[in-house]
Amino acid sequence: LRFGTNNLDRMRISAGGDVGINTTSNNDGAHFQHYQSEVRHQSFQSTNGDLSIVTDNNSNPAVYIKGTGNADLVNVFDNTTEVFTILDGGNVGIGKADPDTLLHVHGTAGSQKLITLTCSTLRNNYIGVNGSDNLEIGADEDNEGNDSSIRFRVDGSEKLRISDNGDLSST
Repeated sequence: LRFGTNNLDRMRISAGGDVGINTTSNNDGAHFQHYQSEVRHQSFQSTNGDLSIVTDNNSNPAVYIKGTGNADLVNVFDNTTEVFTILDGGNVGIGKADPDTLLHVHGTAGSQKLITLTCSTLRNNYIGVNGSDNLEIGADEDNEGNDSSIRFRVDGSEKLRISDNGDLSST
């Protein structure tokens, strides 16, 4: 079944029930696809995932979400467990469905690395919890580098350093 204007196909429904808009043949095995170009199309139930957005995003964001009410903006579930939330107002929860701060990261185990920090040379730097009440900060946990340290900076300069041998220095 084809729909068109000015002798051009605008929407096509195949014999198998697949729907294409602005395309005569859906890419990536999509069951529904709005096609603008190879670098800009949206697909549902394609080989790239149940929802696939391909964009060059040179002029517009890849995803735009605007909530005009007071319900949550985004809820992401792994089966029945909510794993990521953006509340109305902007609070973000990772592992927390009702974050009460701008960013709330919640782990499920008693001792857990919650945030890993890396750069071009991968080191196991992290912030986590050890037990219920202990904040843990680790620098080069796998001992891949030399002379690692944890540094505290205030007003643009280093004020306190914990070196790899446990020495504490301040300026």
